[in-house]
Amino acid sequence: MVAGFIVVGLALFVDGIAAGRTGIQIVGAIILIGGIAMFFAKITEEIRPFTAKWDLTGEPGEIVVEVGKHAKGIVRIRSELWSAKSESPIALGSKVRVTRVEGLQVWVEKLSADSSAN
Repeated sequence: MVAGFIVVGLALFVDGIAAGRTGIQIVGAIILIGGIAMFFAKITEEIRPFTAKWDLTGEPGEIVVEVGKHAKGIVRIRSELWSAKSESPIALGSKVRVTRVEGLQVWVEKLSADSSAN
């Protein structure tokens, strides 16, 4: 569909130039620009990571900014950064698991050596 917009837009634009018809050139240019915009929107949609907050409970992550007892830190989950809290302090680089989600903030617990091996 996107390729169709680009091909039709390009054909109308070139045909308008050859025939000297400005109206067809404008329509062709609009369709062509729309097709190119749709193409880039599709590409960025496919590569942009997205994690729905309801999918996070139980997910593993890694602390990138230390979390203090009830003090906010930052955790990386599926290549995204989330504000994090914990019942106990967790050091930078520690592996964690999400226990619950509150708004745009996750609560995490440190993984024990046994559970991180699984």
